[in-house]
Amino acid sequence: MDMKKRFGLAARFNLLAISLILATAAGITSYLIWEEAKYSREEIDNFGRTTASMMAQNGEFGVFTRDREALQAILEGIETNPDLGYAAFLDDGKRLLRSYSKPRFDTIPGPPSGMDQAAGGNISRRRFRNSRDGVEFTDYLVPVIIQPGKEFAGITDAAKHRPRVIGYLQLGLSMENRDRKLRQFILSAAMVTSVLVLAGTLATLLITRRITSPIRKLVDFTHAVSEEKMGEQAPVGGSAEIADLSHSFNLMLTRLKSYRDQLEVRNMALAEANRQEADVRRRAEEDRELLNMAVEQAAETIVITDIGGKVQYVNPAFEQTTGYKAAEVIGRNLRMLKSGRHDSDYYRDMWDTLASGQVWSGHFINRRKDGTMFEEMAVISPVRDASGNIVNYVAVKRDVTREVQLEEQLRQSQKMEAVGKLAGGIAHDFNNLLTAILGYSDLLLGSLDRHNPMRMEVEEIKKAGERAAVLTRQILAFSRKQMLQPRMLDMNRVISNMDIMLRRMIRESIELIARPEPEIWKVRVDPGQIEQVLMNLAVNARDAMPHGGKLIIETMNVEFDENFIRDHPYVLPGPYVMMAVTDTGCGMERDTISRIFEPFFTTKPQGKGTGLGLSTVYGIVKQSKGYILVDSEVGKGSTFRVYLPRAEGEAERAGAVAEEASVKWMGTETILLAEDEDLVRDFVLNVLRSRGYTVLDARDGAGALETGRLHDGPIHLLLTDVVMPQMGGHELSMRLGPSHPGMRVLYMSGYTEAILRQGELEAGVPFLQKPFRPEALLGKVREVLDAPSRPLEGCPGV
Repeated sequence: MDMKKRFGLAARFNLLAISLILATAAGITSYLIWEEAKYSREEIDNFGRTTASMMAQNGEFGVFTRDREALQAILEGIETNPDLGYAAFLDDGKRLLRSYSKPRFDTIPGPPSGMDQAAGGNISRRRFRNSRDGVEFTDYLVPVIIQPGKEFAGITDAAKHRPRVIGYLQLGLSMENRDRKLRQFILSAAMVTSVLVLAGTLATLLITRRITSPIRKLVDFTHAVSEEKMGEQAPVGGSAEIADLSHSFNLMLTRLKSYRDQLEVRNMALAEANRQEADVRRRAEEDRELLNMAVEQAAETIVITDIGGKVQYVNPAFEQTTGYKAAEVIGRNLRMLKSGRHDSDYYRDMWDTLASGQVWSGHFINRRKDGTMFEEMAVISPVRDASGNIVNYVAVKRDVTREVQLEEQLRQSQKMEAVGKLAGGIAHDFNNLLTAILGYSDLLLGSLDRHNPMRMEVEEIKKAGERAAVLTRQILAFSRKQMLQPRMLDMNRVISNMDIMLRRMIRESIELIARPEPEIWKVRVDPGQIEQVLMNLAVNARDAMPHGGKLIIETMNVEFDENFIRDHPYVLPGPYVMMAVTDTGCGMERDTISRIFEPFFTTKPQGKGTGLGLSTVYGIVKQSKGYILVDSEVGKGSTFRVYLPRAEGEAERAGAVAEEASVKWMGTETILLAEDEDLVRDFVLNVLRSRGYTVLDARDGAGALETGRLHDGPIHLLLTDVVMPQMGGHELSMRLGPSHPGMRVLYMSGYTEAILRQGELEAGVPFLQKPFRPEALLGKVREVLDAPSRPLEGCPGV
C-alpha cells in the first residue's frame, strides 16, 4: 500500500503544513543559536586577550625588577572575576616568577611548547579541560615587552634600538559562564520555537477540518454502504462539487441494491453447492492425511515400485529395517537387498505371479546395508489404474528375524531339554551303579596283594567304571543337570594356569597364542567346569587343524548394544566377559554350524569322537548363565565366543585342589544312612563300618524317620539320598531334626535336578556327588562331622 492510500487528503495537508512549520522554526532557531555561540565565543576571547594584555603591561615593572610583591598584587586582581581561573608571571625563560590560582586547580598548567611566537608581540592560546572538574579553559600566553631605553625607578633597559621580551603572562580563562549562557539561550529559543510550532499546528488543523469535513461525511457514508446499509442515502451539502458527487453516489446506490438482490438469489444456490463440494474435499483430504500417517508410522515396511521394479516410495520403517535411506533407493531396483539365499527361480515365480495380476506372498532372507542378514514376510499386490492396467506394485513386509531366531532357539532348547531329561534319568541310574562298581573296585583293590593275578582284572573294571563316570558327567553337563560350585574367577588367570596343559594337548605344529585384556572383569563360574569348556574348545580346534596352524585364545570386556540384541534376541543386555577360541583350520558349513551343539553329533570318523565335547561346552555355558556364539567359514577357520556375565568381587585362585589328609578318616559317631539303591547302601555301610562308625540304615525316607525316632542314643550325622520313594532327603532332615537337635546332614545324589537352584548349589550345603570313591565318602563325612556347629542344613530347591 503506497503513501496516498495510507493517508487521506487532510492528513497529507496537515503533514505538509506542519513539516514546513517545523523546518522553518528549526532553521531560524539553529541560525540564532549559531550566531549566539559565535558572538559569545568572540566576546569572551576578546575579553581574554584584553585582560591578558593589560595584566602583561601592568606587570612590566615587576617582571623587569623581579619584584614578586608587585606581581602578586596584580595577580590577586583576578579573584573578583569568576571567569578567570589562574594567572602566572614567567621570566624570559618561561620560569615561574609568581602565580595565583583558584581552588579548582591543584597546579597551574605549564606553558606549552610551540607558543614562543608570543615573543613577536602575538598572544598565543590553547584550549583544554580541567582534569579536576572537566570545565573547558582557554590558556593565553602574552609576552611582557619592554620598550627600548625605558626607565623604571632609575634603572634603564640596556636595549636601545628595539623592544625586548623580558617575560610572559599566562592566564587561564574559564568557558563555564559562556557555556551556561549559551545553554540558557538554547533553552529559551527552544521554548519560543515550540510555542510557535504548536500555534501553527493548531491553526493548520482548524483550517483543514473546515475544508475536509464535507468530504469526511461522504467517506463515512461509503463505509456504512460497505457494511450492507444500502437503504440509506448520502448527505447532500458542502460545496457544489461535493453536492453533485453525493447525488451521483445516491443514484449508484439505488442501482447497486437492485443488482445485489438479484445476485443474492443466485449466490444462495451456488453457496450450497460449494459447501457440499467442500465437505467432499475435506473428507477426502482427511482420508488422505490418515492414510499418509498410517503408512509413515506403520511398523511394517511399505514399498511402492513401478511395473519394472524401480522404487518410487519407501516409508520410514524401510529405512529402520534395511539401513538404507530413501534417497539411496528411490529410482533403483532393490537388488542391493539380495542375500544370495534365494535362487533365480524363486524371484521368477514371484514376478510371474505379479505380472498375471495376482497377489504374491512369501518369505525373504535379505541383507541390510551393514551386511547383516534379516528375514521378512512379504505381501506384494498389483496396483491398477482406472482402465484396469497394472501401473505399480505395493509391498507390505514385516521383519520376522527375531521371531525366526526365537523359534529356532525354542526348537533347539526343547530338543536339548528332551535329550537332557532322557540323559539325566539314565545318568541317575548309571551313577548309582557306578558308585557301587567304583566303590567295590577300590575296596577290592585295597584287599588284594600287589602281586595278586586278580588285581589286573579289578583295575580294568575300575578303569571302565571311571570312563563311564566321565561319560555320565558329560551327559549331565550338556543336559545342564550337574551341580555347580561357582567362585569368583579371573579368566586371564584360568587361561594362564592351563597354558602348560593346553600346550601338551595340542600338536607342536600348532602355535598357541594368548591375547588377554589387561583389566578383565571378574566372573562367577565353577572353575572346574570352565576349565572343561576351554579344554574341549581347544581339542575341537586342534582336530580342525590336522596340518598345523594357530590356536588363539583371547579375552575381552564387552557390553551388548542395541544392534547386537536385535540380531540375538535371546541375549540379555549387560556387561559380559568374552573368551574367544579361534583356529585357522578347515572351518564349517552353515548346516554343520546349526548342529554342532547337538549331543552325539560329530563330523569325525566313527570311533574318533563321542559327539559330546561341544554339547558339554554348550550345557556348561548355559548353566553358568552365559552364551556361546560361533563364526566359521570353510577354509578359513572358526571362532567360538563364550560370553559370561560380569560379577563383582575379588577373584579366587582357580584350579586349587584341596590337599588330602594323610590320615585315614576314622570315627566312632552314629550315622543314619537313607538310600533306596541297595548296591549303594551296602557299599556305604561297609565303608563306614570299616572305619569304626556306628551305622543305622534304611531303604527310604519313611523307614529312616522311623529308625531315627526309635533310636535312643544321639544321631550325629544323617547321610541321605535326595530323591527317594515316599519321602525325600530334605523332608526327612526337617522332620527328624527336632528329635535330634545336634544332628548334621550330608546329602548325596547322582541326579541333581531336585537340588538345583538356578543351576548352583546353595552355599554351605554339604553335598556328595555320585559316583564317589571310599576316600571321598570318608573325607566328606569327617568334614561335616568336624565342621563348627550350625543350624540344621536344608537342601535348596526342594
